[in-house]
Amino acid sequence: MIGLIIRILRGFAIVWIWLIGLFWTGNIVFMWYYEGFSRVQELLNPFNIIYYSVVVITFLPDIGANMLADRFDRRDKKYDK
Repeated sequence: MIGLIIRILRGFAIVWIWLIGLFWTGNIVFMWYYEGFSRVQELLNPFNIIYYSVVVITFLPDIGANMLADRFDRRDKKYDK
């Protein structure tokens, strides 16, 4: 049963990281197309804390699912002995 939960969590993490990666890449590409390169430079400015905070927040479910899957995996291996 734990193995199934681990696979579901890892599958969710893989799908989530691909979807969010495509979402952010698509946003940047469309922004470049419609508003120009200067808008992309403004968005990707290293001092734009809000943008990078939002990106990190959108990747948090992936990080959490991976950490939870690793924890379950360690726990499962501990009790297999």
